[in-house]
Amino acid sequence: MPEDKSDEILKVLQELHTKNSDFEACMVVKRGLEGVVVFPEDFIEQVSSIWEPLKETIDVVLEMISDKASWGLEKNYVEMLDYGITFCVIGMSDTALVTFTRRSEEEETLKKIAANLPDIKAAREHIEAIAEA
Repeated sequence: MPEDKSDEILKVLQELHTKNSDFEACMVVKRGLEGVVVFPEDFIEQVSSIWEPLKETIDVVLEMISDKASWGLEKNYVEMLDYGITFCVIGMSDTALVTFTRRSEEEETLKKIAANLPDIKAAREHIEAIAEA
């Protein structure tokens, strides 16, 4: 992905992260974990102790998304370790906008994500427009 597009996508992720305090991180990632753009940029470092299982889960879900995108698969949600992870397919491809929401005992994680879903979808549309430009 050209550097200027990566920078534009990073700005979209930053806006999404800033607007939604429930998100620990946001990323755009392609199957095989290629072309990762993540905000905050040190998120992977912050979760280094659990990054390997997160990375494997992300890749498995992206593989499934890639295989089922032609069926109209749009979103997927996984809870593991301390996170609710939302995948929002970009352009019916093997690429997704991924958000990480810290699970808590006070509020159901899925409810927090559902409340922020309009912002996730708007960010996805913005990223799709950047990618197509």
